[in-house]
Amino acid sequence: PIQAAKGYSLTFRRPDGCPSFPILFAETKVIATPMGGTLRLAGTLELTGLDLSINTRRVKVVRRAAYSYVSGLENLELIEIWRGLRPCTPDGLPIVGPHSGYENLIVASGHAMLGITLGPITGKLVSQLITGEEPMVDVSALRCERFP
Repeated sequence: PIQAAKGYSLTFRRPDGCPSFPILFAETKVIATPMGGTLRLAGTLELTGLDLSINTRRVKVVRRAAYSYVSGLENLELIEIWRGLRPCTPDGLPIVGPHSGYENLIVASGHAMLGITLGPITGKLVSQLITGEEPMVDVSALRCERFP
């Protein structure tokens, strides 16, 4: 049941006075992340199948969201517009656990926009499942078979 969802990020040359920590603009679901000499704005989720084209309207929405919170961002030097597909499940939870149809298959996918955030705990859970250890958290709600 995993579906591709396209997300966008815009990377700018980092301005003077830029905060040194990420800022989430909660109402618009856009995040500004300083990274070395750059500032990355990321957000939006677009269900377009496997289409990797860049939707300029979506890019403008991400930019406008940040501009409404922080003045002076309008004139930043754009370095890169990136888009990528993220695996999403219908219920928003990732799939983590063994697959009942195959003895030697553990699935770890469907993390949507939280793949990097949930990567370390998912890796730990998968290693525990592979070695036969009791998982540190209950993964029953994440099982593959919850989808018909």
